Amino acid sequence: MVDQAVGAPVAVHRVPPNAGFEVLREVSQHTDIKLHTVAETVIGWALGQQPLPEPVGEELDAAVQRCSRQDDTHRACTDESAPPPEPMRAGGRAQITCL
Repeated sequence: MVDQAVGAPVAVHRVPPNAGFEVLREVSQHTDIKLHTVAETVIGWALGQQPLPEPVGEELDAAVQRCSRQDDTHRACTDESAPPPEPMRAGGRAQITCL
């Protein structure tokens, strides 16, 4: 389930797949929600089955921002060729497009 959820920040925020897991892990830690529960929530949101709860959406945005600000020695979280990330809005539907 977590592996599937990694695809949401990868698709929406265009972070590399190896950074997608790190983003979900940080959301779990900062919201005190189990990782598998964060994964279930993100998948449900991405499929349009449920709104993204505000604390999870806010922390997803913050985790991506933290990840993108890391220095050059920790570049795993950024893809410099990608445009700036769009925030994941609580309650909205996922806007995922195939590239």
